Amino acid sequence: AAAGAPPPLRSADLPWPCGEMAELTPDVVAMHVLDDEAAEGGPGRRRALQAELRRWHPDKFVARWGARLCPAEREAILARVTAVSQCLTQLMAG
Repeated sequence: AAAGAPPPLRSADLPWPCGEMAELTPDVVAMHVLDDEAAEGGPGRRRALQAELRRWHPDKFVARWGARLCPAEREAILARVTAVSQCLTQLMAG
């Protein structure tokens, strides 16, 4: 990295909403991103899911962070971002 440039972002640097990739299911993601009231279908559910979708949508993620992603981890990071986004989309639909 150039002097003064921020270091590349690695997977371990990102605030993933849940554990390992194998654990990415809509229910697990919901458990980590929704408070109890929203998880039960409360009024804040849709708003909370929309906020998380803005954070984890692949296009928005790449636009914001793509240039800083560690090249060796880029593909794996983007696959995980896509999986999180898909879980959130399923939660919005259900």
